[in-house]
Amino acid sequence: MKLDQSLSAYLDLLRFTAASAVLLGHMEQDGLYMRWLPLSWFSHEAVMIFFVMSGFIIYSSTVRSARTWADYAAARLSRVYSVALPAVVFSVGLGLLVGLSGEVDTQRLSNYRDFSLWDVASSLIFLNEAFANKAALSLNHPYWSLCYEVWYYVLFGFFLFLRGWLRGLCLVLGVIVAGPAVLALFPIWVFGQLAPLAKYLAGFSFTLYLFHRPLTQLAGYAFPNTELSIAYSLAWMSAILLACLLISYGTERQLGARRAFFVNGLRKLPVFFGATVGFPG
Repeated sequence: MKLDQSLSAYLDLLRFTAASAVLLGHMEQDGLYMRWLPLSWFSHEAVMIFFVMSGFIIYSSTVRSARTWADYAAARLSRVYSVALPAVVFSVGLGLLVGLSGEVDTQRLSNYRDFSLWDVASSLIFLNEAFANKAALSLNHPYWSLCYEVWYYVLFGFFLFLRGWLRGLCLVLGVIVAGPAVLALFPIWVFGQLAPLAKYLAGFSFTLYLFHRPLTQLAGYAFPNTELSIAYSLAWMSAILLACLLISYGTERQLGARRAFFVNGLRKLPVFFGATVGFPG
């Protein structure tokens, strides 16, 4: 899937908005009072948006231009380390200055950690939050999200460029090293790769919006989820989505026929001053 100029500009705006939400949320957490700005309320959701966008962009750019694993690795390494390496140097250096100054109460800094070579090494190879590893970057705990993302790049690369038993082996090893915390958010990243289906899914979003509530009302009345079962709620969600998808074949998926009907009808209507309504062909 090729990213045209307008889509790329929209994604850049969305990425900046998400980054701003994270900034404002952390300003609020650090005592700089930003809750008056609603965007600051969605810092966690903004990180999830980053993951979805990353999955979409990596899939699109890789399918379009990365012909070999070397192309893919070079693109990802250059993109990540161009910012990650300076960020590690900056955070570690600032942390050392704060710790050695003796003038700052480090207990009041929620992200501060005493200097550790392992924290630095782990951050440079993106093992923070990996299996059984509690390393973190001092003063910069949000670095965890980049560590997650890099492992998603690795797993995606293994799947896309390797074949046979080597693919299976590398995927298993990658999953083991990444660990459960990293893998827990992997489906969100993978969700971004479903973007090529967006046009199909959008083909019943209007129907979904206008038809779902009667269905949920009656389902909830007749079959309430009294056990608070996740499986039960997912089953009903799937059933309602499927129902609305089927309904859409008689509603918005007939848009072309409906448009032709109205255009042909309106062209025949007389209007004031004896003119007729003109429609472009």
